[in-house]
Amino acid sequence: MISRARLIGSLTRIESRINRPLVFAAAVVAVMALTALFGILFGYISVDSWYYMLLAQTFRHGQGFRLHGEYLAVYPAGYPMILGLTAPNTDFSTLVVSSKIANLLLLSGSFFMLWKASKNPLMAAVCVLNPVVLLIGLYTWSENLLFFCFSGALFAITRLSARNDWKNHVLLGVFLVLGCLARYVFAPFALILWLSTWIAFDRKTAIRALPAFAVTGLLFVAYHEFNRETTGFGTGMPRVPAPESFYLICADFVQAFAGIAIWVVAALVILIVLGWRQIRFSPPDRKDSAATFLLLAGAGFLALAFILRARTLFDPFGTRTIGYGISLMAAGLAGLYVHLKRNRALPVAAILVSGVFSAVYADGTAIPDSITRLMRHDYALPAAGVTAMRSRAPAADMMVFFQLPPPDGRMGVMDTVEEINYGPQTPVLSPHGGPDLQPQSAADFIRQVMPFAHKRCYFDFSGFADASEVKDYIGAQTLVDQSFSLIPGKTRSRYVDNYAPSVRAYITAIAQPGKIVPCADILALPQTQAALTAAPGR
Repeated sequence: MISRARLIGSLTRIESRINRPLVFAAAVVAVMALTALFGILFGYISVDSWYYMLLAQTFRHGQGFRLHGEYLAVYPAGYPMILGLTAPNTDFSTLVVSSKIANLLLLSGSFFMLWKASKNPLMAAVCVLNPVVLLIGLYTWSENLLFFCFSGALFAITRLSARNDWKNHVLLGVFLVLGCLARYVFAPFALILWLSTWIAFDRKTAIRALPAFAVTGLLFVAYHEFNRETTGFGTGMPRVPAPESFYLICADFVQAFAGIAIWVVAALVILIVLGWRQIRFSPPDRKDSAATFLLLAGAGFLALAFILRARTLFDPFGTRTIGYGISLMAAGLAGLYVHLKRNRALPVAAILVSGVFSAVYADGTAIPDSITRLMRHDYALPAAGVTAMRSRAPAADMMVFFQLPPPDGRMGVMDTVEEINYGPQTPVLSPHGGPDLQPQSAADFIRQVMPFAHKRCYFDFSGFADASEVKDYIGAQTLVDQSFSLIPGKTRSRYVDNYAPSVRAYITAIAQPGKIVPCADILALPQTQAALTAAPGR
């Protein structure tokens, strides 16, 4: 029999061979590759994802970043450009797959730059292998490029701290400019990064980095002004003040923070518990500039997201809006207080298990459920099902739509947009409604349709299965305030209607669920004439 001492010795030698930097890096990349595979198999295409791919198409076709013949500035140019450059062709089925591979490349680059910048592979792994970063990596979203540019900026700043070389200035400038082209929010975030540089590194490094930040700021102002001159708005669309009360915004922030943080902490706990042989806890015995930078940047990201959302309406608090702030703070704290016992003994098995947990449960139970459907053959590959999302509506000069038919549920997490449903060349029209737009009256909506009455124009009601879906659509409301009470049933909520009363009445009267009707027929109805002659402002 093998003695206990010999068995322990053999396991220790195996462990020392496995827990090496190259194997550790391979394990991290393998988890990110698994995430990309999940994205390919189970979709993770949102409304924004389609527009990134549509712009990638026009970019590859030499048309710039245009949709329906007009420059579209709502989505900055950086991420569509990356998708266009990394896709073998511009077919949507190909773009769905290649976008996930592009995300894999961006996340892998982020990991290696964070490792190089911090010289701490454990902290770099914690920063990328958590449910927040991996969930965003599942989606075809520009935040993946933002994270890559953030990691690159930290990498360039650490190089600049060590050596004041022109190449490092250029490198920092490239990452900052590309970050502003990824997401507009990166521009104010860049100011936070510069302040974090001053605190985490030193005044000398911050002054060295200042020219790159200043030039980036000037270029962003120029880009913003170009958008304003071209579209009328600096970010391509009007920014509506937040309709919610400040209390409701604070409550939503706290709730979202807690819901996201618990998953990030769970992944970190799994890593620490399984890697206890290689990990020790201790306060930092020296200044750790990279870890401090992550902590400050994460806190700044959260503060910026809260301030912007309190002032203007955009996506609700969630993984996409505040997740990076939480994951950066967690990674920064891990870098400051969690250390390796031996310099080359890396917890490969622990990071692999923690990473797989983060990848599988990044979207709650959605991926396990999708895997179950895959095993039962109740499944359709998203890339192969894109063509089935195209509407059977006739070719049109104008399509008036309300609610698009949902994609095949077997394809996983998939949204659709009118450009996919009707084709990118078909103009579309819908009644303006909140909370993004000021609700318009039925008369104003009808006047928008009237110029197309004698052209190939259709009202598409095929997205409604029955009258109850019409009622749900026009009855949509936005929560704007909520009182808090410890007494059950005493909490009060206040909502505002998304559509004007005249629009609700008009759509209810003319809707023909499941049908596509010529505009001329709808405009000839007595309900249309009644809506046109109704009192204004309703």
